[in-house]
Amino acid sequence: SGNEDGKTLSYAMTARDHFTSFGKEKKKQHADKTGRLRASLVALERNSMSNAKEYLMRLTYQKRKVEQTAADILEAESDAYGLSAVLISERVQVSSSPEWAINAAVAEVDRLKRKYDAEMAEYIRIRKEVKDAIRAVPERKYADVLELRYCRFMRLSKIAETLDRNEVYVRRLHGEALESFRRVHKMT
Repeated sequence: SGNEDGKTLSYAMTARDHFTSFGKEKKKQHADKTGRLRASLVALERNSMSNAKEYLMRLTYQKRKVEQTAADILEAESDAYGLSAVLISERVQVSSSPEWAINAAVAEVDRLKRKYDAEMAEYIRIRKEVKDAIRAVPERKYADVLELRYCRFMRLSKIAETLDRNEVYVRRLHGEALESFRRVHKMT
């Protein structure tokens, strides 16, 4: 039975090691992707926001932040569940297991959820601000195109389909809408 306990403990340690190495690779890939996203967001936030398109794109960038944090939460929860499964299998064989690892994983999930809440609140604030700014455009067709593009995140090809127009027309209309937005809000 002593040999059997050793095999079970060895299996649990192997599972933990496998989980840890798999998690490290996923975290490295995720960190690379997150780093590129954060760099582009920082560059955007440094701009003066005097450009109409940049002003309107803030909502898109904030949406990406929220989506990225949601993905981070799922990954952290997955890590915590995987870690707890390994620790549970170890606990059967070993009376003391590193519960601090689970506590750290749970704390990370909590931190990410608070971050998500703050980013979602900012998203809602920016969305209202952008929608109000679009509503100030007097030409209804321009406001509609801007709403579809920057609040509903549609591509110009999808807007063309929605409006039953060709894409060349919608591209021109979008350019005119941005120009109207600039004039109304006295942007460069």
